[in-house]
Amino acid sequence: MPSILDKLRGVPVRHRVMFMCLLASMICYAARFVLSVAIIAIANEYKYTKAEQGWLLSAFFYGYVTTGYFGGWLATKYGGYHVLNAAVALWSFFTYFTPACARMSLHALLICRVLIGVVQ
Repeated sequence: MPSILDKLRGVPVRHRVMFMCLLASMICYAARFVLSVAIIAIANEYKYTKAEQGWLLSAFFYGYVTTGYFGGWLATKYGGYHVLNAAVALWSFFTYFTPACARMSLHALLICRVLIGVVQ
């Protein structure tokens, strides 16, 4: 059975890049709002206060705001294709481990959310 990459072999590079951007955007927005949906259940299970919930919801943006210029520099140096692939892999990794971080501690979950913001 051919993979999706085999099907894209004859497609122009610009279309493949746009397809990768579409997939990255879909994953990116899913990673951004997943905690907003799950915060109610997480707060009930781990007895987080409203202030702690606020820190959890804003932790992503602290990481996100700090690395905009650095991401642009990486894209200039290594190319957007490679940087985008690495970013998708890293923020998917951190999103996958978000439940494990929640079980560890509030601080681990905060760090995980900041790291998701950093790589996005």
